[in-house]
Amino acid sequence: MPSRVPSQRTWDRGATAAFYFAGQISVHNKQQVQLPAHKDVTKVDCEYKFSVYQYDPIAKKYFPCLVPTDGAPRKGFIENDGCSPSLAVADDASSEVQSPENDAPLLGIRPQPIARQVTVATSVSARRVMPRGVAVTN
Repeated sequence: MPSRVPSQRTWDRGATAAFYFAGQISVHNKQQVQLPAHKDVTKVDCEYKFSVYQYDPIAKKYFPCLVPTDGAPRKGFIENDGCSPSLAVADDASSEVQSPENDAPLLGIRPQPIARQVTVATSVSARRVMPRGVAVTN
């Protein structure tokens, strides 16, 4: 998915649980995102990068609150409910950003079967490394 300003992210902390991201994207990026959402597929592979920041009011600065521990791109697949991918963009423009026009997407991504890690932080000084993805052995 193209770059965007996140407004919400959800992850239930399980190694194989999906990340869900919501945010703001431009009209151009909305058009790029909508095409894969209309494909009749059960599994859409993807490679993605992410870094989510949060503000620490005590330290008075932003800090990375959800990032890949090694900084490398991740391989995953778009979350699927069995019928359609978890990739959607609202029909109407978002009111969160007035100009330029923005739209609100929702994206769910599950990890590929590769053992990786993410760093989760709740402040500038409080962080934890957690598993993301589970390696499958033959």
